[in-house]
Amino acid sequence: MKVKMRRVGSATVLPVPKEIEPTSNPYPVVSAPDGAIAYLPKKKNPFKDPAFVAGHLDDGDDTGFVGVTLLDSELGD
Repeated sequence: MKVKMRRVGSATVLPVPKEIEPTSNPYPVVSAPDGAIAYLPKKKNPFKDPAFVAGHLDDGDDTGFVGVTLLDSELGD
């Protein structure tokens, strides 16, 4: 599928083909060094969702870690 850039007023726009159903508004845009332009749907940050955070409070346990003892010389100055 190809689209051509168009001028709308003082802006250059890339139209969205009708076969593509938008899932977000707005779309953050990034451009790559190789000239690629990507419109990425904006997603909610799960770490700002209290329900998500509350459901993952116990995920940071240290089960499975190997117990070690640090020598004083390994702590640095």
